Amino acid sequence: MKITSTIFVFLAVILATVLAHCQVPDVPQEVRIAAGMALAASNTDGIHEEAFKWGKDKYGNVLVSMSTPGKPCFTEVQKVCLSYFGAANPEIDARLVTVDGFAHVHPRGNSHMSLVQPPSKEDLYFAAGVPDTINLVIGAGSHLVYFFNGTGVTGTIKIKDFLNPKGGK
Repeated sequence: MKITSTIFVFLAVILATVLAHCQVPDVPQEVRIAAGMALAASNTDGIHEEAFKWGKDKYGNVLVSMSTPGKPCFTEVQKVCLSYFGAANPEIDARLVTVDGFAHVHPRGNSHMSLVQPPSKEDLYFAAGVPDTINLVIGAGSHLVYFFNGTGVTGTIKIKDFLNPKGGK
């Protein structure tokens, strides 16, 4: 009897740990809208990243600071594009008093090259440096949104479900 209860507790702890690492955090609607805009912009050529960060202003309003578009990835060797969260509009960026998260699109690629879709090791390194933020990659080719921290992916959701969480209602 004691072995059975010990095994039950052990399995419950494992299940709780797995569920805690597979959760998809809730993000503001403004972030979902910005993600759709970034995805559409990246899909214009399929070979460049789009990025943004979000947070709150001094009044508690959610602000999204879109970044300047990333440079195209042209070589077959370079499977990871880079984006740096340089503000496209520095005035919006300057109004952020908190930064709650970072997001960027991993482009879908084209008929000549496929690109990394989940967070890259560079993404994980970046996330490790901002542990109190939400980090996500929008995989244009995989049709998934990946949530991650410095050690790996913590959850995924289909892009369509992320962009429209209530099924259009």
